[in-house]
Amino acid sequence: MNVDETALQMSLGELGPLEVHQVRRTPEEALFNNLIHHHHYRGYTQPVGEHLKYLVYAQGRPVAGIGFSNALFSCPRHPEYGRTVAAHSARRA
Repeated sequence: MNVDETALQMSLGELGPLEVHQVRRTPEEALFNNLIHHHHYRGYTQPVGEHLKYLVYAQGRPVAGIGFSNALFSCPRHPEYGRTVAAHSARRA
């Protein structure tokens, strides 16, 4: 997959409009997975449970990837954060 990776050095106003594409279960999902695998500090692993994936485009090229998953809230304890689901739910209330 060829993606222009040259740095964009301009203000947000000069960048122009941003387009957000939901890419879950589309041909663009492979691009999302590849970009996250190569550019995210933890790489890419398939999310557990229901999840959404978005690519943000500017000037016809992807500039950001955003993913959401509900798995964190269904685990008894998340190993990185150490909170129980009950404690997390109480904090959200």
